[in-house]
Amino acid sequence: MDEVLVGQRAVPKTLLDLSENDYQLYLKDDRWRVYDVRIEGVSFVSTYRTEFSSALIIRVANALHG
Repeated sequence: MDEVLVGQRAVPKTLLDLSENDYQLYLKDDRWRVYDVRIEGVSFVSTYRTEFSSALIIRVANALHG
């Protein structure tokens, strides 16, 4: 398994179902922890942020108009 280390973060390269996936990790208390999963180039964190941001904008707009 190849990995890229940047400071206390690592991105190991893995293969799953014939597609390349990335798991972005950070080191805390001498343990590696996953903070993002990228499947076929799509980041779970980025997708979640986009969805959360859209929902928040709708709620604020509704509150201002309501």
